[in-house]
Amino acid sequence: MYAVPLPLQAGTGEKLATKLLRQVQDELQKERGAKFVRIELFDHIWKTTPDHPAVVRLEWKDWNTSIEIEFPLEEELRGSDIPRISSVPAPPTEDRLGAAFEACHDLLFLKNRAEALEFAVHLLEELVPCEATAAFLLDVNTDEFRVVAARGTGARARQGKAFASSAGLLGAASSLAEHAVLVLADAAADPRYDENIDGIPGMDVRALLYRPLIHKGRLFGLLQLARSITGDMFSEADCEVVDYVTQQLSVFVAKGASMPKVAAATGG
Repeated sequence: MYAVPLPLQAGTGEKLATKLLRQVQDELQKERGAKFVRIELFDHIWKTTPDHPAVVRLEWKDWNTSIEIEFPLEEELRGSDIPRISSVPAPPTEDRLGAAFEACHDLLFLKNRAEALEFAVHLLEELVPCEATAAFLLDVNTDEFRVVAARGTGARARQGKAFASSAGLLGAASSLAEHAVLVLADAAADPRYDENIDGIPGMDVRALLYRPLIHKGRLFGLLQLARSITGDMFSEADCEVVDYVTQQLSVFVAKGASMPKVAAATGG
């Protein structure tokens, strides 16, 4: 467990935790038996019990190829009644693009598509204020988009769910060309909108942004960002940031292995 100075730039917490993990892995390399490592980064120093959860939690098991990264403090704040959209104005476009450029270097340290999509969703949540963010991967076997990573409102309810690739605004966005972004100021008013596909549990969706994951003409998935009736329309600057992050993510996903195993959601 470590205490770190805040605020952390987007992606810095994951990068630091991953670096610390690599050091521990080197130290444990010659040890026998199963290995389980948990690294937690806190924003305060404590002796017996922390005042609140860790900012970043990373877990690695040597019998599992993936690294699990969570953001406990953010999850706790998300469960409160505090509005998701920050009252602090977003930084200038060039600053956000610079932060995205630096953060996307961390894709080199990730092992699979699921980790990369989780990383991208968290990064975009930091750089483009919104209330819900999700990353879908296209399952070519079932011709469905499956939610692999989600943050914000309705994230737990959406995780692992699959949707037909040709329905709703989700399907419309899948036919976009590379670098194209589908942005709607009032998504529910669009005749292509399907509440069961484009809607988000616990949220009155208003502004929606879709950007397909495309590399060399091949579609791999989609990113979705959403704001409710209290949020503003996504700006051109927002679209530039999303496009850059998605472009880098698409390259990684294109090189990735097979579709990650994501347990299908059960119930309503």
